[in-house]
Amino acid sequence: MGVKTLVSILLVASSVACSKVGKKVDLKPLSVEGVIVCDTTCVHIGKVVAGGRYKADFHLRNRGTSTIEIVGLESDCDCMGVESESSIVEPGTTDVVRATYRVPEGVEGMQYRLVTVKTDRHQEMKLCVSAEVSPAGGK
Repeated sequence: MGVKTLVSILLVASSVACSKVGKKVDLKPLSVEGVIVCDTTCVHIGKVVAGGRYKADFHLRNRGTSTIEIVGLESDCDCMGVESESSIVEPGTTDVVRATYRVPEGVEGMQYRLVTVKTDRHQEMKLCVSAEVSPAGGK
């Protein structure tokens, strides 16, 4: 291939590429199906006493375009109860997941408990509840 042929090919290729510049391209908006986000992933409930019950609320928002179902709520300890106001979260709405920490006797110091939220979209969110536990009776 000669130099003249190579130059001709490059000129044609560059003119084709330049002809695309400035043309309107029709882009469709990205559709995001149901996606749950949380305002905070860890709630510190402060100083608590062993034997007491304390609540922590997590606000879950559906930022997607499809309805999401909460199919599972689990905690890492029998001392933590978890419930949801509604198992269905419509697009643009918020659901509250409430964790109730029943502090066992004999526990003291900083404590961390995990809550897992599972959705029908195979999304799994880990949430944390922390507390500074003093023994019952203030010892």
